[in-house]
Amino acid sequence: MKKRLSPTPTQRKLMLATGDALLLLGAVGVASLLWTGTVGQVIDRHLWLALPSGWLFIGLIVGVYHQEAVGSFERSLKALLKCLLVIVALYFVIYFFLPPKTVPRGVFLLHNVFSYGLLAGWRYFFLRATELYVPKRRCIILGDRDEVDAIATFLKRQPFFEVIPVAEYSDISNSQNGKQDLLSFVDAHGVNEIIIGETADLELENRESLLKARERGTLITPVSHVYENLTTRVPVDFLGKRGWPLVLIGSTAADFDLYMVEKRLFDLGMSLLGLVGFALLFPFVALMIKLDSRGPVFYGQDRVGKAGNPFMVWKLRTMVADAQKDEGLWSQANDSRVTRVGKLLRKARIDELPQAWNVLKGEMSIVGPRPERPQVVDKLESEFPFYRLRHVVKPGMAGWAMVNRGNMLSFDDAKTRLEYDLYYVKHQCFWLDMVIVARAIEQLLRLKGF
Repeated sequence: MKKRLSPTPTQRKLMLATGDALLLLGAVGVASLLWTGTVGQVIDRHLWLALPSGWLFIGLIVGVYHQEAVGSFERSLKALLKCLLVIVALYFVIYFFLPPKTVPRGVFLLHNVFSYGLLAGWRYFFLRATELYVPKRRCIILGDRDEVDAIATFLKRQPFFEVIPVAEYSDISNSQNGKQDLLSFVDAHGVNEIIIGETADLELENRESLLKARERGTLITPVSHVYENLTTRVPVDFLGKRGWPLVLIGSTAADFDLYMVEKRLFDLGMSLLGLVGFALLFPFVALMIKLDSRGPVFYGQDRVGKAGNPFMVWKLRTMVADAQKDEGLWSQANDSRVTRVGKLLRKARIDELPQAWNVLKGEMSIVGPRPERPQVVDKLESEFPFYRLRHVVKPGMAGWAMVNRGNMLSFDDAKTRLEYDLYYVKHQCFWLDMVIVARAIEQLLRLKGF
């Protein structure tokens, strides 16, 4: 079978983003033309790139180009709407700081209306065209039977992959004539990608056959790369096989030492700013807490920090007094112990502002995995042997798991949050930190606290 060209998920995202950029630029011209009858004279020329760039940047932050949104028209519409709302909110914040008539409101309104409509239509066309005319990526998975089944089940939920049935190739990597069998199979079935499982047999003959397949244009990808690229999470189910923990410790960031300096300076600046803001709010918030229910204003709790070291984290009290006596393992969506003022403080995340003091002291960071209680850590370490890898970095006020998953309500939530946290441990860098901060602010503006 002749191998059919099929773009990778990353290439599909680039195609989608390229179309977005062209349509957003066109929307500026159309909006200007409809509002004034001329193109290019109504707004400063440098803003021709600023408006489309703003859409692309905010879209990247809020998940417009996340795999789940790229592969689903319904999720694309929701992500685009979220992007639109954030852009409108930002515009009205910065409007008063711009020179008069820099971006007329009429042009801005028309640009956003056309942008949303054009990008929505482009996504419908893109998904229909790729479904009808662009072949799916034909792939095979090398590994033992259980791992192959697990990976195949995961990939079948992705819209752009076609997994060749397990029975056809599951024993290839263990055959006596692996080189000939694998190459023949790849050619016969037009395989675009060979996914290497953690249990794959990579003896000399199989390595040679894989190299030969790569020379012929077949992509060779470790399962970890596939999983991380599609979900931005580390696959907990595959940890413990072939030295996975060794890969996770530390970060893949270039100039890691410089990054750590930048991160600490950012922590110091943001924590000082947070403490100043908290000092301004404190008299009013403290009065509200005292009038609403009896008990102290602050609430301290033991948490587990970097390297497993315990520390005391401080928050504004949002529950009735002595509520910690009945505290369970998981958070509750509608906890009856939360006070009326506490609900408001949690929604706006104001209750966590005192943690800026923990950041200033160096016990926490602005960005990092959520610090958990010792009893929660003990329980989850017994369920997930590599849970302690979260403690390679400082805990944070905002984290990759927090902006993607929210609070833990079950063991399934805990597992997914762990996968997000380990992804951060592995890929932490200043850019990822800024994405997390931006998404946390976006959720804060939408009062998505818990």
